[in-house]
Amino acid sequence: MFSPGYYSRFQCIASDCPDSCCRSGWEIPIDDKTYEYYLTAGIPELADNVTAGSDGDRVFKLKSDGCCPYLDENGLCRLYTCTGGVLCDICDKYPRFFEEYDGFTEAGISVSCPEARRLVLSASSSDYSLYGEAPAEELLAFLHSGRRAAFKLIFESKTADIAADELERLGARLQELIDFGELTGLEDALGDALVGDDQDYTSANLELSDFCKIILERTEILYPRWKHELEDFIRCGGSSCKSPESEKRSYLAYLVYRFFLKAVSTEDIYSVCGLIAAAYRLCASLGCGLSEAAGLFSKEIEHDAENTEALLGWFSEKQF
Repeated sequence: MFSPGYYSRFQCIASDCPDSCCRSGWEIPIDDKTYEYYLTAGIPELADNVTAGSDGDRVFKLKSDGCCPYLDENGLCRLYTCTGGVLCDICDKYPRFFEEYDGFTEAGISVSCPEARRLVLSASSSDYSLYGEAPAEELLAFLHSGRRAAFKLIFESKTADIAADELERLGARLQELIDFGELTGLEDALGDALVGDDQDYTSANLELSDFCKIILERTEILYPRWKHELEDFIRCGGSSCKSPESEKRSYLAYLVYRFFLKAVSTEDIYSVCGLIAAAYRLCASLGCGLSEAAGLFSKEIEHDAENTEALLGWFSEKQF
């Protein structure tokens, strides 16, 4: 298993968290093994605090304010206290995420969590010095090397905004090589991405208001704040990002780590890079600021496979 350098530095800050996952309003599935343990441990009010979720899973019955029923008045988990730390799989692992590929697993921490976001937005290029031998499967190895090139663009380009343009051009060139079955020529593709005079393959001219409309039309919205930010952008336009350049680079690198290799299942790196660049530009332009926007995008899109697929489908249709 591989992970960015900051992964091992994450520690839940529990009651000090300004946006606790225990108050998120998310359905929290309880795996069978943990539920059976809770039954034998005599967890109080278990029958009253568990219900069937939208997918038929066993979930905690949230309070009217979206809080977990076992969150105490001090912002701590009563289940953790009662059992000495035994939590269901979801609670135990969050905000960690895992992606399984042919021969290896990648782990990361999601920026939906404020403490994870703090670590991610302060990351440097060394945190993404990934690691080991190239995968055996040909397309995966090609994308794995392409992602290394993408990290190089992000941390060596003049600005993060320029890097977003270059990333899309890189994705377009990689897509051409995939389409023609020529999984070589990565250095040439990187060189083309750096030329900077070919806008045919980038979404730099994409109206972000259109992207907001697509998100509103094609994805399920969980949080009113996210909907408000998107609608406000459509009405009033964005604001200039006041975040340090280092944070913008770190966020763009995070999106590359989160999404880039997903193209192995669709063979569509073009759309993946389009989504990454548009997500970066949008979150850097929303009125709430980069950090909060990144958290909202993560909650709404990264944590919902159907929402992610809907946006990737739109990029595939649009063909910049």
